[in-house]
Order: sequence, then C-alpha cells, then structure tokens
Amino acid sequence: MTDPLDAGSYGTALTQPRLSLSEDSLVFRVKRPAGAAIPPQSVVWSNTGGGTLTLAATGSAAWIKPAVVGDKVQVGLDITGLPAGFYQGVVRLLPDVGSDPLIGRSRCLRVEAWVSPTDDEIPTPGPSPTATRPPGAEEQILLPLVRR
Repeated sequence: MTDPLDAGSYGTALTQPRLSLSEDSLVFRVKRPAGAAIPPQSVVWSNTGGGTLTLAATGSAAWIKPAVVGDKVQVGLDITGLPAGFYQGVVRLLPDVGSDPLIGRSRCLRVEAWVSPTDDEIPTPGPSPTATRPPGAEEQILLPLVRR
C-alpha cells in the first residue's frame, strides 16, 4: 500500500514528461540595417521524465522568431522596424498537440537583444543632459544652516 503523502513510497519511474533546457536565456548583439541576416541561436531541450514530449514555441513579441527543430529550440530575430536600443522578451515552451502533459510548469527562454545603429545612422539630438537656466536667472547655492 502506498501513502499519498509520503514521496518515498512511490516508484522512481516517471510516467509523464519533464522538460529540461540546456540554458534559460539568450543574448543577441546585432547591428542594423534591418533585413541583414541574423544567425539564430539554439538551446537544447530534453525530456527527463517519461511519456511522450513534443514542444511548441511561441514568442512574446513579433521580433522573436522561435522554432522547435528536433531536440533544439532555435530562436531568430527580425529587427525590421526596430530602432536601435535594448529589447527583451520570452519564448514560451509548451507541450504540442498530441504530447503528454508536463510534470511541473512550462518553461520560458529569456531573450535579450541589443540593436546597434548602422555606422551611417545619425542619432537625433535629445535634451541636453545639463540643466539650463532661463536668461537672467541667478545661480543659487544652498548650504546647510549650522547653529552653535
């Protein structure tokens, strides 16, 4: 007889899949122009449990292009329309149709992309990092008051 509250009373054979990943994040450093070929990066996945596991991958943003190819999750980027800057999102990995349900939770890959401007891109000037005073304004220096 097995005790449902005693984890040691169950056999060691797992009958449902458990998803394991070789990494949980990817970092891309790319340079514009948009449309330039950006090599995809891959993460190896495996079923460390039992049962049958096939994966489906979805990106949290339109610029993240995931695909499951064999035992790898390949992630590519489409930076068309993205200005230079830092971007982040996730690839969510779930059991695909026909797969057994997972033991535990689904997994996500964190994706970070640093998009650099092209060499001939001229940045638009932003506000000056130094504060400006209106004409005629005097500079004020505030000192602490010390009483003796």
